[in-house]
Amino acid sequence: MLLEWGIVRGNFPQISTVEIRNLLIRGAKRDPNLNYPNQEWGYGILDLFNAFNALRSDII
Repeated sequence: MLLEWGIVRGNFPQISTVEIRNLLIRGAKRDPNLNYPNQEWGYGILDLFNAFNALRSDII
């Protein structure tokens, strides 16, 4: 979905898989009482909406 939005629709043609990975990590929901990354939760719970918000804040 991020590749389609970025490359196919022309919103961010230079987006790479590394940038997508970083956006997904930044957009993950995290429990403030835990340290991340950890063995159980990795970087947190995947949140695509929050990842798109992180992407929009980088572009704007």
